[in-house]
Amino acid sequence: MTHDEIRESIPGYALHALAPEDARDVEAHLATCAECQRELGVFEDAAASLAIGFAPEEPPAALRRRVLDAVRSRRRTGALGVGWTAALAAAAALIVVLAGVALSLEQRLGALTARVDSETQALALLADPASRLVTLSGSAGGRVRFVFDPATGRGALVATGLRNPGSDLVYQLWLVAGAAPHSAGVFRPSSGTPVIVAVGADFPRYQAVAISVERGPNGAARPSAAPVLVGKLGGG
Repeated sequence: MTHDEIRESIPGYALHALAPEDARDVEAHLATCAECQRELGVFEDAAASLAIGFAPEEPPAALRRRVLDAVRSRRRTGALGVGWTAALAAAAALIVVLAGVALSLEQRLGALTARVDSETQALALLADPASRLVTLSGSAGGRVRFVFDPATGRGALVATGLRNPGSDLVYQLWLVAGAAPHSAGVFRPSSGTPVIVAVGADFPRYQAVAISVERGPNGAARPSAAPVLVGKLGGG
């Protein structure tokens, strides 16, 4: 490729969207061209700035495959010149990056919505005179309460100041009926912020609520050790 063709390919190279043979041509040219090295640095900085504040997320494989295959097909058939191919490759890679950003935002929004719903349920229960409040006690420290309404089947765990169980461990909440514990969710403590776990259940069936430490991220089918916190619900 000529110097001008290399320059037109730099955006696609910065976004890792060039075919292998084109990427090798760009790399060979960059070894001796300070001007193109500077231009590459500008595009790499721009590409990196897209990801600031977002956890890396892989966009749907089908989307990535369709977009990049379409560009490569044009390149193989010669329907586009090198400059247009590089521009489209850069645009395709940008679409892939933005798809990953959109996925990250969607996941964050989902997590935020779930937290708001849990907090709303907990506040409503705490303000309802028909609700019952149970304080859990044990060896995990912190302040842990369970509020529930037996009539509506709505409940919520509210925990503050719990110790970190370990990087690969979680706290798991259990509702206990006789000798049969039923998992009601897993959570990890959050420094300075209450942890709220919304729970829906037929509470009169259960006699106790308990918390154990289990292997993350999904917890266990049954408690693997004695609970670190327990509270009596008073169900039959």
